[in-house]
Amino acid sequence: MASRDMDILVVGASGFTGAHVCKRLARSVADGSWAGVSWGIAGRSRTKLEDKVLAPLRAEGLAVPSEESIAVVDNSDAAALRKAVGRARLCLNCTGPYRFLGEAVVSACVDSGTDYIDLCGEPEFMQRMTLMFHEAAEAKGVLIMHACAFDSVPADLGCLFAAKQFVSPAVCSSVSSFVTFNVGPSGYSGHATTFEAAVHGFGSAADLRKVRKEVQAKFPPSKIPRVGARPVERGGPFYEQTPGIEAYCFKFPGADSAVVRSTQNSLAGRGEGAGLCPYYSAYFTAGQLWGATQMTLFGGVFQTLAKSGWGRNLLLNNVGAFSRGLFSHEGPTEEQMNEASYTTSFEMTFLAKGYSTPPTTAEPSATSAAGVDPGVVEAAAAAAAAAPPAGEPDVTVVTRVKGPEPGYVATPIIFLAVARCLLEERSSLPVSGGVHTPGSVLLNSSLVDRLGKEGVTFEVVG
Repeated sequence: MASRDMDILVVGASGFTGAHVCKRLARSVADGSWAGVSWGIAGRSRTKLEDKVLAPLRAEGLAVPSEESIAVVDNSDAAALRKAVGRARLCLNCTGPYRFLGEAVVSACVDSGTDYIDLCGEPEFMQRMTLMFHEAAEAKGVLIMHACAFDSVPADLGCLFAAKQFVSPAVCSSVSSFVTFNVGPSGYSGHATTFEAAVHGFGSAADLRKVRKEVQAKFPPSKIPRVGARPVERGGPFYEQTPGIEAYCFKFPGADSAVVRSTQNSLAGRGEGAGLCPYYSAYFTAGQLWGATQMTLFGGVFQTLAKSGWGRNLLLNNVGAFSRGLFSHEGPTEEQMNEASYTTSFEMTFLAKGYSTPPTTAEPSATSAAGVDPGVVEAAAAAAAAAPPAGEPDVTVVTRVKGPEPGYVATPIIFLAVARCLLEERSSLPVSGGVHTPGSVLLNSSLVDRLGKEGVTFEVVG
């Protein structure tokens, strides 16, 4: 990679989220917080790159990439895409929905030996990329890492952060996360691309089941070292009272649970999962009774329509109506964006439960001529007698990840922090290549500290 002439290439730079990533990156260069990083942009239209990226940066007095660092390339042109990403050490893919636009970029990065991260929250796409590219990426030493922003770094690293609060011999057995969105006085609106990805995600449940089976057949899952009984996963609505939460909750429909499971499988496969792989459930809060009632009705209609082709078309052609105004093709208004860093925010609370003494003990490993060493048997029996019954955790820890507006403020912060970790800590990461999720690669990196300095904090609250 020494001959490459830029550190970062932002692909899909003229998209709504891509433009915010570019603005955050340009500001980091300008204020000296990431001085010296070289970067470029790529998109399908030179006009859109100018209008959505370059002109806004110039208007703010920020430096823009040189003309040589601007690539006009379509995903259908494999050779041109390989050439573009091959100039960079790391590709930041902001295209979406990924199920339609992401594969070509992953393929180009594997072929050209360029590390890759994305904003993807689509489990089917992540599983398919594992099936198609993990072996090749691992052999070539190329890192492909999905879900590197709000989907799903707060959940993935947050679950690990909560589990790490249990100091041996204590061990974490389960973690439930509850995400709350705090909205400013002008309300909240996301870009329609996120809604479209959700529609296609719900509509492709059968595809996800199929590709998961194929992945498990090709890469047999590791035995994840867990303790205690599996908690009952609740669908909702249910009322939760946890420090900082008194609200009706529902099962979170995004990628968080899938990403955490993937991280745990990777850690277990490397023999690093002990104490870090609790059962995990993800939920979101919906306020009080009226909010829960609205969410129940909306969710029922959405899931029913997303199951059929005509229903998906109806949803996609009426984004505002079926998202209760939360998504639009225009995205957030200028007033909403101005409030995003100050009054709009997210909080993800983690309720972690575990045992002061593990409820199960390891099988004896020391032997004598007669078989099992009696001393080992006695020690194991004593430990078992002292352990609380499985299914009755006696330790509770509450942690929290919080930050600014998740879609277009926190997402660029997280995405670029992940990018910086990969660029600056590449040689010390536990894997050199393959398709991965953030926690399995960045568990022991500086990511949590970097995010804390940027306003996305991890803390113990109880």
